[in-house]
Amino acid sequence: MNLRSAIGAVAAMFCVVALSVADDPPQPKTPPPQPAPMHTSDSLETVKNKLELKEAILLDVRGKDEWEEGRLAQARHVPLNDIQEGLKPDALPKDKIIYTHCASGRRALIAQELLKKQGYDVRALKEGYRDLLEAGFEEAPAEEEKPR
Repeated sequence: MNLRSAIGAVAAMFCVVALSVADDPPQPKTPPPQPAPMHTSDSLETVKNKLELKEAILLDVRGKDEWEEGRLAQARHVPLNDIQEGLKPDALPKDKIIYTHCASGRRALIAQELLKKQGYDVRALKEGYRDLLEAGFEEAPAEEEKPR
């Protein structure tokens, strides 16, 4: 094979490759990655203030057993399982901030994401139940056992 034939063969292969690439359908663009959910940057003093001014509510998303073992006086209870099952939480206001809390902050983040999809202004607290008690949030009095 002489030089001219080799150049011709390479040029022909280049044309075939170029044409086959041009005929490929465009690849779908992958959506940009969603930012990881984050806990609120609101300080606990800000949270207390907004609760006091009735600009926010505190939502405890722990399980029923945890709630019954101890809860914060200002908290409402809607377990994360109920939110995940698509049950709409009763009487959650859309005109107030909803601060979610649990034992360690993980379930609060999950609840935040689910409730945001329903149009709520939700801010997950990183601090868990015990941390909130230590920070001065009031514990609700223990409920008396009901006679059987």
